[in-house]
Amino acid sequence: MVLSIDFDINKRLKHVDKYNKIFITQKMLFNLLNVLGEYKVRVSSSQKNLHIISEDLNDTDLWFLREIYDDEMRIKADLLRKKYGMMDNILFSKKGDKKSGDWITIKSESDIINFILDFFNLQY
Repeated sequence: MVLSIDFDINKRLKHVDKYNKIFITQKMLFNLLNVLGEYKVRVSSSQKNLHIISEDLNDTDLWFLREIYDDEMRIKADLLRKKYGMMDNILFSKKGDKKSGDWITIKSESDIINFILDFFNLQY
């Protein structure tokens, strides 16, 4: 089973200042590393959201994690796609003329820190 999370930072955290957005995003990525082990992340085509995927999960892990990260609409869409025999867990690499970033494999805390520095344009 493959887990996909579309984390809309600006929508989910619209009333949160930049530094708390960074903290919350980093904490989420650290928590996912602890739960999932290795996973992949990329910047969405809007350049504002994150796409996260992980493989080899059982159904319990999948629904638990998807509900934690408030992916309700994607869950509903996936259920409808499954009902009609279609693919689920769809993440687009291109929307119109906008292209998402490359997948980055997260294996350690330092991978997360480097990703956060790049995504939020931080200087270290």
